[in-house]
Amino acid sequence: MENDTKSPTTLLKKPIPTSSGDPVADNDLWTAEELQDCKRIYGCTVLHQNANTRQLNDKSLPNDAYLVTYVIDGKTYYDLTRTGKRLRLFDMYWDKYREGLKSIVWGPGTANPKTWGEDPKPKSKK
Repeated sequence: MENDTKSPTTLLKKPIPTSSGDPVADNDLWTAEELQDCKRIYGCTVLHQNANTRQLNDKSLPNDAYLVTYVIDGKTYYDLTRTGKRLRLFDMYWDKYREGLKSIVWGPGTANPKTWGEDPKPKSKK
């Protein structure tokens, strides 16, 4: 008989967070100054640059994060970015990559953006 991988305990497990909420510089596509300007000028935060498969499927990210796809010198890159308005996100990537920008879609995250990246508060005993 085959093992049932769809057991209730398997389906109810929470995803393990792989991100702490701090912007991460994974490569040199964005300089530290550009990352600060993104927040100041556009109101966007780059969570992961050139995201790997594990980061692209991370359910612990906030649900307001976007997956941005762009091409540089024939190589495809993926960034996970948070923003308040999608138009500002488009402006930010268009200003940097122009025709290399391919798509902006919703990211994989399911976490509440208000509580994402914060440590859970200890429950008080009554």
